[in-house]
Amino acid sequence: SAQDWLPNDSATITSSDSGSTVSGTISITLYPSADCTGTAVSGQSYTSGTLSGTGSISYSTSNTTYKVSSSRSVSWKVVFTSSNENLVGSSNHCETTSLTITN
Repeated sequence: SAQDWLPNDSATITSSDSGSTVSGTISITLYPSADCTGTAVSGQSYTSGTLSGTGSISYSTSNTTYKVSSSRSVSWKVVFTSSNENLVGSSNHCETTSLTITN
């Protein structure tokens, strides 16, 4: 039978120097394409407040409403904006998410 799923994602920003403080904001946005193009899914953009931690910081989405059919791929664009460019630079990344159900 046809199955739906609720896509979610998480991001971890890690410094190559484990003793450094990583500080900044993480934004994670869902796209209905496999390559972070087109219009983002309404209501599926998550932005942390300023996060700070020694060595790394993490942030997760909490989608409970946007369902995707099991045969479809979606993508997440993750943008990190550093509060301290001297230690850790800002960056962005696109990740494709898909689900395979084997009956």
